[in-house]
Amino acid sequence: MDWFYRHKDVDKYMTPEIKTVEKHESVYSAIKEMTHYNISCLIVSFKEKPVGIVTERDIMRRVALEGKDMRKCKVDSVMSSPLITKPTKTKIDDIINLMNRYSIRRVVIMDDDELKGIITQTDIVRMSNKYIEIIDIVKLYFFMLLGIGFIAGVYLLLRMVI
Repeated sequence: MDWFYRHKDVDKYMTPEIKTVEKHESVYSAIKEMTHYNISCLIVSFKEKPVGIVTERDIMRRVALEGKDMRKCKVDSVMSSPLITKPTKTKIDDIINLMNRYSIRRVVIMDDDELKGIITQTDIVRMSNKYIEIIDIVKLYFFMLLGIGFIAGVYLLLRMVI
């Protein structure tokens, strides 16, 4: 199964539509944005350059659990930084290894300081499931052919005997 997708470039599977939030905005506005787009993270920017990432988990740990006011707390105080990035021609296998090495769930994809997309663990699981389904269909087809071949062989053998 690894052969099917792990050697492919990340740009085939990343999410190209990235939502951003300026680092000086409130955590509350970031939560509104994430809720509106049904996403779990935002890329934090400063003067249109990505400088970090803020996730639901960051907000839970650094704002909610500490009892901070979401309307007063700024995104840059809870974001994870620096960004861990890779170019679009990085292989999925390298992305998986990077995620494991740094215990992260998202990798930002950039080419020449330009934001191109993001790939998440969820994207990788979806892609894996797609290939598992394809493999299951191929196996079923193979076993059907084997079964038909076996039945045809038995039929021919019986015809020769009878």
